[in-house]
Amino acid sequence: MKKIIFLFLLLLTSCMTDYDKAPALRDYSKGPFLELPVSRILVVSKAKTDNTPPHAEHLMPMSVERFIKSWAAVHLHPTYKTQGKAQFIINEASMIQEDAPENSFFVYDNYKYQLKYQIAVVMYDETGHKGTSFEVEGFLSRTLPKKASQEQRDNMFTHMLNDLEEQLNREIKLQIQENHLDQ
Repeated sequence: MKKIIFLFLLLLTSCMTDYDKAPALRDYSKGPFLELPVSRILVVSKAKTDNTPPHAEHLMPMSVERFIKSWAAVHLHPTYKTQGKAQFIINEASMIQEDAPENSFFVYDNYKYQLKYQIAVVMYDETGHKGTSFEVEGFLSRTLPKKASQEQRDNMFTHMLNDLEEQLNREIKLQIQENHLDQ
């Protein structure tokens, strides 16, 4: 009898969607840390926020822009190899909600959420002359039923922010290596 109950519980938990399980926003203060050969790093946002549809930043537990600012403040470290500075510029940080196209196999309606970001990093030497620069951009997309609960929606947003952290770590590290800034 215990085996049957155990198998039933195992089956039940395996049928839950990822968004039914409450994730925690990762503690990204433990790294990885990305070093830039400058003495100062400025985080600047030029992203325009809009709380009217189709924008959905206001539905998230933390806006994309605020998340990227926090990520940059924690992950980017100056090495003090030069007296120059680096600007980390957030040009776009948005979440769009739109109706998902009807699919003949499903009878319920869905929302499609698209998280988009575009970031530029510009390095300046000691005299203020522009040096190395690079851009990183990307998007994440998820679909959720319109009838999903607020908890499921928050869980999905948290999954997306965790995935965004992984993308930023990977892409910024790659750009630092490609531009030989890690030497």
